[in-house]
Amino acid sequence: MDKGINVQKSIENTCKKLVGTYNLAVINKEEPECMYLAKNTGDISILHNKEERSFIVSSDPSILSEEFKAEEYLSIKDNEVIKIERASNTVEIYPF
Repeated sequence: MDKGINVQKSIENTCKKLVGTYNLAVINKEEPECMYLAKNTGDISILHNKEERSFIVSSDPSILSEEFKAEEYLSIKDNEVIKIERASNTVEIYPF
């Protein structure tokens, strides 16, 4: 990662260079409480249980809705970087 560019921007820059179908999950060792997600064409879904402060990420959305209780269900769109932050119990969306 170049100095001065944050993880989110690095993922955006990388995704702009990728061709084809991909699902990415990135954890930066300097932000172990955060996970970044991005995709092109495939599926990535997130279940967020705010009370339990938990997140479940899957490339198969049907299994999530059947098996787990959640207060929030998110489906990631193409050309978005999603930041999940466990410490603050939040999901942030960054379109690119």
